[in-house]
Parts: sequence; C-alpha cells; structure tokens
Amino acid sequence: MFVSPEETIGQPSINAIEGMACGCAYVGQGSPMYADMGFVQGVHYVPYDGTVNGLVRRVADYQARPEELAVIADAGRRFVLDHFRPERVIREFVKRIKTN
Repeated sequence: MFVSPEETIGQPSINAIEGMACGCAYVGQGSPMYADMGFVQGVHYVPYDGTVNGLVRRVADYQARPEELAVIADAGRRFVLDHFRPERVIREFVKRIKTN
C-alpha cells in the first residue's frame, strides 16, 4: 500500500498513477476526482475519508485482508497501464482539442 496526497487543485498526484503502475495498492481519498478518471473505489484503489484516523483504520483493515488488497492492487495496475499509456493519452488529448 502507499499514500500520495492529492494536489491542492483537486486532482490526484501523478505519484498515485506511478505507484499503481508499479503494482502497489493506492490509498486515496474517496473523492469524485478519482471517479472522473474512471477509478472505482474498492476496485482500483482503497478509499478513505481524508482524515488521519480514517487512513489508519483503512490501512489496518487491509493489512488484515492481504488477498483482497492484492486484487485491488492488480486491478489498479491493469487500469492505469491500459488508460494512461502515452499513445492513449495523446490520442485523447488531441481528440479533446479538436472537439473544443
């Protein structure tokens, strides 16, 4: 598991994507910013409420369930590798520029 604080502009840190690509289970705030990127809470990452106590509880919860954590880490890795490949990011960027 790893934690990477969200950006102050309401976006995930690039470290979240990098860590997930390496196969680590990401623990991030349960926030719409992740859903907007296609991430599903409890499927691609471990959500928590943004408090230190909430973070500690989530880490302890998943330390007790390593098999479930491994499934989330793998799903996050696969999602990131599929959706954030350079070719796909460039294609989506160009498509958005052309439509706007």
